[in-house]
Amino acid sequence: MTDTEDLTTFVKEALTRGVPRAEIEDILLRAGWSMKQVSGALASFADSTFPIPVPKPRSYTDAREVFLYGLMFVALSLSAYHLGLLIFRFIEQAFPLAGSEASLREATRWPIAALVVALPVFFYVSLLVNRDSRLDPSRLSRAPWPRTRGGRCRARGVDRRRGRATRAVSVTPPAPAPAARP
Repeated sequence: MTDTEDLTTFVKEALTRGVPRAEIEDILLRAGWSMKQVSGALASFADSTFPIPVPKPRSYTDAREVFLYGLMFVALSLSAYHLGLLIFRFIEQAFPLAGSEASLREATRWPIAALVVALPVFFYVSLLVNRDSRLDPSRLSRAPWPRTRGGRCRARGVDRRRGRATRAVSVTPPAPAPAARP
């Protein structure tokens, strides 16, 4: 057994015997475990009133998921690059430099060919990833950003609806000011 498995087994046994989480955390910290290891072991079990500790599902990334996200990244990168290149070629054609005589057909052949291949690949892989996420909702909980109902991610101070930083970063409202004494 590895150290992490030993720690998880210890936490499971302690929770089975009814030891409070705060006491388990205190004992493990005094025994020399790091706060990150202790928090991870305690977080692997749901905080429930059920007499047996309920394990939480562990996040994992399988090879198919890595391949699909990598392919989607490459297809999007190629599409963005060649779309920009195509736009600049049209600008060069509209406002040519003195002494340059490139034909529009020669200048746009490769960007159009790359877009014809890369954009459908990107859209198809996006559909596959979205379908997998709908079929297995636990994949959404492994997202690198926190999901909220209102669209605001206050933990990072980002409003995903508008795509910009917000000023209110805290989740809890500020405490009321104490009343002034007369």
